[in-house]
Amino acid sequence: MEIIYTQNSVEGEPGPNLYWRGNPSEFVQLLIDMHLLGVSSGISVRLEGLKYIRLTGIHSFRLSSSENGETLIRLENDAAISELTPKLWREFLHNMLSISFLRSFVYQELSIPDQVSGINIIMSSEA
Repeated sequence: MEIIYTQNSVEGEPGPNLYWRGNPSEFVQLLIDMHLLGVSSGISVRLEGLKYIRLTGIHSFRLSSSENGETLIRLENDAAISELTPKLWREFLHNMLSISFLRSFVYQELSIPDQVSGINIIMSSEA
Protein backbone atom coordinates (compact mmCIF):
# COMPACT_ATOMS: atom_id res chain seq x y z
CA MET A 1 0.00 0.00 0.00
CA GLU A 2 1.21 3.48 -0.81
CA ILE A 3 0.16 6.80 0.71
CA ILE A 4 1.08 9.66 -1.60
CA TYR A 5 1.05 13.37 -0.83
CA THR A 6 0.69 15.30 -4.09
CA GLN A 7 -0.27 18.74 -5.33
CA ASN A 8 -1.72 17.07 -8.45
CA SER A 9 -5.31 16.11 -9.18
CA VAL A 10 -6.37 12.62 -8.01
CA GLU A 11 -9.62 10.88 -9.00
CA GLY A 12 -10.85 14.20 -10.41
CA GLU A 13 -10.15 16.10 -7.18
CA PRO A 14 -7.70 19.03 -7.48
CA GLY A 15 -4.70 19.00 -5.14
CA PRO A 16 -3.36 18.99 -2.63
CA ASN A 17 -4.30 15.36 -2.03
CA LEU A 18 -3.28 12.56 0.29
CA TYR A 19 -3.93 9.50 -1.86
CA TRP A 20 -4.13 6.09 -0.13
CA ARG A 21 -3.68 3.43 -2.83
CA GLY A 22 -3.75 -0.30 -2.22
CA ASN A 23 -5.76 -3.44 -2.79
CA PRO A 24 -8.79 -4.55 -0.74
CA SER A 25 -6.79 -6.94 1.46
CA GLU A 26 -4.29 -4.19 2.35
CA PHE A 27 -7.18 -2.00 3.47
CA VAL A 28 -8.45 -4.87 5.64
CA GLN A 29 -5.02 -5.09 7.30
CA LEU A 30 -4.96 -1.31 7.79
CA LEU A 31 -8.43 -1.45 9.37
CA ILE A 32 -7.12 -4.02 11.85
CA ASP A 33 -4.06 -1.89 12.63
CA MET A 34 -6.18 1.25 13.10
CA HIS A 35 -9.05 -0.41 14.99
CA LEU A 36 -8.09 0.81 18.48
CA LEU A 37 -8.29 4.45 17.32
CA GLY A 38 -12.06 4.00 17.23
CA VAL A 39 -12.20 2.30 20.63
CA SER A 40 -10.68 4.84 23.02
CA SER A 41 -8.70 8.06 23.26
CA GLY A 42 -4.98 8.11 23.90
CA ILE A 43 -4.18 5.71 21.04
CA SER A 44 -1.50 6.50 18.45
CA VAL A 45 -0.52 4.67 15.25
CA ARG A 46 2.56 5.53 13.18
CA LEU A 47 1.88 4.47 9.59
CA GLU A 48 5.57 4.65 8.60
CA GLY A 49 6.16 1.86 11.13
CA LEU A 50 3.85 -0.58 9.31
CA LYS A 51 5.88 -2.77 6.95
CA TYR A 52 3.26 -2.83 4.18
CA ILE A 53 2.92 1.00 4.01
CA ARG A 54 5.10 3.13 1.74
CA LEU A 55 4.93 6.92 2.14
CA THR A 56 5.64 9.21 -0.83
CA GLY A 57 5.90 12.99 -0.50
CA ILE A 58 5.84 12.84 3.33
CA HIS A 59 8.28 11.18 5.70
CA SER A 60 5.94 10.26 8.55
CA PHE A 61 2.23 9.90 9.30
CA ARG A 62 0.85 9.83 12.85
CA LEU A 63 -2.77 8.95 13.62
CA SER A 64 -4.07 9.55 17.12
CA SER A 65 -7.31 9.54 19.05
CA SER A 66 -8.15 12.16 21.65
CA GLU A 67 -11.22 13.45 23.48
CA ASN A 68 -11.33 16.68 21.45
CA GLY A 69 -9.67 15.59 18.20
CA GLU A 70 -11.09 17.26 15.09
CA THR A 71 -8.07 17.32 12.76
CA LEU A 72 -8.67 15.16 9.71
CA ILE A 73 -5.28 16.01 8.20
CA ARG A 74 -2.56 18.54 8.89
CA LEU A 75 0.96 18.77 7.44
CA GLU A 76 3.92 19.93 9.52
CA ASN A 77 7.45 19.77 8.05
CA ASP A 78 6.74 16.81 5.70
CA ALA A 79 4.85 14.97 8.45
CA ALA A 80 1.12 14.21 8.18
CA ILE A 81 -0.95 14.25 11.36
CA SER A 82 -4.54 13.12 11.94
CA GLU A 83 -6.11 13.54 15.38
CA LEU A 84 -9.75 12.60 15.80
CA THR A 85 -12.14 11.52 18.53
CA PRO A 86 -12.84 7.77 18.70
CA LYS A 87 -16.32 8.50 17.26
CA LEU A 88 -14.81 10.28 14.23
CA TRP A 89 -12.27 7.46 13.81
CA ARG A 90 -15.17 4.98 13.66
CA GLU A 91 -16.70 7.10 10.87
CA PHE A 92 -13.31 7.18 9.09
CA LEU A 93 -12.86 3.40 9.46
CA HIS A 94 -16.42 2.76 8.26
CA ASN A 95 -15.64 4.68 5.06
CA MET A 96 -12.42 2.68 4.67
CA LEU A 97 -14.30 -0.59 5.23
CA SER A 98 -16.51 0.18 2.24
CA ILE A 99 -13.55 -0.16 -0.16
CA SER A 100 -12.17 -3.33 1.43
CA PHE A 101 -14.79 -5.55 -0.24
CA LEU A 102 -14.47 -4.53 -3.89
CA ARG A 103 -12.05 -2.41 -5.89
CA SER A 104 -13.36 1.15 -5.56
CA PHE A 105 -12.49 4.54 -4.08
CA VAL A 106 -13.84 6.89 -1.44
CA TYR A 107 -13.31 10.52 -0.45
CA GLN A 108 -12.87 10.85 3.32
CA GLU A 109 -15.28 13.50 4.51
CA LEU A 110 -16.23 13.41 8.16
CA SER A 111 -18.90 15.22 10.15
CA ILE A 112 -16.52 17.74 11.71
CA PRO A 113 -18.04 21.20 12.19
CA ASP A 114 -16.15 23.90 10.26
CA GLN A 115 -13.71 21.33 8.85
CA VAL A 116 -11.18 23.07 6.64
CA SER A 117 -7.93 21.22 6.09
CA GLY A 118 -7.18 22.23 2.52
CA ILE A 119 -5.97 18.68 1.84
CA ASN A 120 -8.23 15.98 0.43
CA ILE A 121 -7.98 12.37 1.60
CA ILE A 122 -8.82 9.94 -1.20
CA MET A 123 -8.61 6.17 -0.78
CA SER A 124 -8.54 3.70 -3.64
CA SER A 125 -8.51 -0.08 -3.47
CA GLU A 126 -8.23 -0.31 -7.26
CA ALA A 127 -4.45 -0.88 -7.21
